[in-house]
Amino acid sequence: VAPPIVAPVLPAASPDTQAWGTSVADARASAPPVSSRAGATASAPSQSTAAGQRTAPASPRVAGTRASGGDTQVTTMAPVPISGSAAARNAPPPAPVRHELVAGHRAAVREAVSELGYAAIEITGDDRDADLRELADKLAAATDDLERGVIMYAMGQAERSRDDCIGAGKHWAEARKVILDSTKATVDPAVREQRRAQAFRFYGRTVVAEGLCALTNGRALGTDDKILKGVQNLFGVADTERAQAWFAMGIAMWETGDEKEGVRLVLQAARAGDAKLRQTIERYASAVGMKLSP
Repeated sequence: VAPPIVAPVLPAASPDTQAWGTSVADARASAPPVSSRAGATASAPSQSTAAGQRTAPASPRVAGTRASGGDTQVTTMAPVPISGSAAARNAPPPAPVRHELVAGHRAAVREAVSELGYAAIEITGDDRDADLRELADKLAAATDDLERGVIMYAMGQAERSRDDCIGAGKHWAEARKVILDSTKATVDPAVREQRRAQAFRFYGRTVVAEGLCALTNGRALGTDDKILKGVQNLFGVADTERAQAWFAMGIAMWETGDEKEGVRLVLQAARAGDAKLRQTIERYASAVGMKLSP
């Protein structure tokens, strides 16, 4: 005869088991809520040290005052107001008042930017009409959008080199559109990223050139932001090319009232640029009274 099956009798839960055998979730669920109001009190956990029982750890301290009976009184703290003098000391400096380029500096600015921004092209000789006819023939034969956009960029630079920024602007407006369209074309994946980088470089160069024409025509207010948008697209170019754009941005900022940031950008351009750019910077600074050293 098989012996009867007797259910095992589990030992009664000891105070120690009750205190430490519960999970964190059970303990949180069973813990009484603590009021956050001033003057509300929360019962401290038992600190009984009777024989055979483990001492519960002390509960975390709560900022406040210790009341009689071992309870912690929770007190709210009012924020300390900031005095007027402290607020004035910590306030950011006021933004400089911006204004348009000073008329007396226009000649110096024109001279400074006249040879900047001709990246990726080389202009020789003095027959710009012949250059434009040659470029127009190449444009008519081109079928690739990127190639057409680069040719239009060069045509704008040819116009700019003979001080015709209006004619240059017409070529550049079309060049920007065609170049951006070329970034969306379906091409061989092996050359896709290389083509996109090249397209954005010429897009950036076109925008920088538009900013240089604005400075040439005496419009400096907001031109630093325009040139910056061009610089942000100059992927993979040398710092000597970026330095010319930084110099132009510094001119735009200094001439329109933000002298501190203007000087910073001009010095940055001088450090990254070549010897020819540094000579141009020195001539410009001397002409307009820009102090490049303390």
